Amino acid sequence: MALGTNTKFYETPNHPFQGERIAAEADLVSRYAPRPPARPAASSWPA
Repeated sequence: MALGTNTKFYETPNHPFQGERIAAEADLVSRYAPRPPARPAASSWPA
């Protein structure tokens, strides 16, 4: 294998035994992470 070339075409956790913890953290982040403010409704100004 040559140095400096990326031969990995998939992504896995660096520590597969932590996959369950990583999934649990992703669930928590999706539930409780702050979300960006809602965009205001489009108005007709300046009409």
